[in-house]
Amino acid sequence: MNFWREAEGWIVAWESERTPYCTLVGGRDWSFELTLLETRQLLHTAEWLQRQWQASLRELMDEEALSCTAGNAALELEMSGTEHVWQLKLRLVGGRGAEGSWVSPDAAQVLAVLAELGGTGLLSFEGQETMNQDAQRVST
Repeated sequence: MNFWREAEGWIVAWESERTPYCTLVGGRDWSFELTLLETRQLLHTAEWLQRQWQASLRELMDEEALSCTAGNAALELEMSGTEHVWQLKLRLVGGRGAEGSWVSPDAAQVLAVLAELGGTGLLSFEGQETMNQDAQRVST
């Protein structure tokens, strides 16, 4: 089973038969592959970070900037900017390094597609407790 979504400024693709790198994420001029574990952690961290971002926005004045970061041993996600103009940055921080980012509205589309991938049931979330503990390493 495969999952493939792309637009002009981004791509998110998952192919179950590709190992060890089953997921491709990319932006306008960059892309890199993720392992299954990194993909699971990305989906979990993106969901958690998006909830924190939305909660924090309620406390800001118009056009006030915000930065939220969440991560674990494998990757780090950062959302920064204002409610209407912001970017999402992804960094691999485990055994190999890579970095890429999307700006709004591409960033919002990527988050929606990651949520869609997570909701397909294609990836099981075994080890969820460990990822929940890892996601607690957060700064806003």
